[in-house]
Amino acid sequence: MPRVWEVPVHDSTRVRDARVAAERAAALAGLDEPRTAAAALVATELATNLLKHAGGGRMLVDLVAPPTPSDGACLVQIAAIDHGPGPGGRSPQPGLLLVSCGPRCGPTPSTAAAPAGCGRLLTQLHTFLHHLQPDLYATAVIARFRPGDPTLTWAAAGHPPPVLRTPDGQVHTLDAKPGAMLGIPLRQEIHDHTAPLAPGSTLALYTDGLVERRAQGIDPGIERLARALGSFDSAELDADLEGSADRILAPLLSDSERDDDVCLLLCHLAA
Repeated sequence: MPRVWEVPVHDSTRVRDARVAAERAAALAGLDEPRTAAAALVATELATNLLKHAGGGRMLVDLVAPPTPSDGACLVQIAAIDHGPGPGGRSPQPGLLLVSCGPRCGPTPSTAAAPAGCGRLLTQLHTFLHHLQPDLYATAVIARFRPGDPTLTWAAAGHPPPVLRTPDGQVHTLDAKPGAMLGIPLRQEIHDHTAPLAPGSTLALYTDGLVERRAQGIDPGIERLARALGSFDSAELDADLEGSADRILAPLLSDSERDDDVCLLLCHLAA
């Protein structure tokens, strides 16, 4: 370690090469099937976006050791380099970093099978990002639930808070204390938070481009999103979740400056 794959991305045939490189790196890191699939997906999306928005470039896929022995996880890093300008001549971010936690380096039988919490994953990502790409900052939110378990677990790092609609139509902004942005020169421990997740609940995750306006800040936009989500009933969300998302997006984007990416993810638990 490290072992590096360099993939030039100048046409669509190279997108597959980027995916294969990520899968090989994940296999060497000992990642499980879901994390291998995640690495392959990120590599594919990054290569596709390099072609679409920057006219191509190069991608590096490598295995890196953890920044400190106590972190103990093998990592797969995927980065875009040497790309052209983005839309409107603006330079995109210097790269994208995917950190996937593999098996512990060395035997730790008492903890090897224990799933990492959302906050712990973000804390590790913060540490790795700070050490491996100290000039790159990011926000993130992770939310997790298991079928049959009526509890939502989430953690955030400088990201707009999740919005949860409960089956009775009430809407809650999950704004328990988040962590700071990932990668900033600050030691931090990001913690998990929980909320009840009954059948008929709907969770909204989104980027700040959906809710933030230069003249108003971000809070009014989050309130607008909460009102829009609360205007639906469970039957509508059950029947047409994608259409519900479109009907939320339309009014929220009516006054958008269109200068930031917008993403809305609705997760609905059927009643």
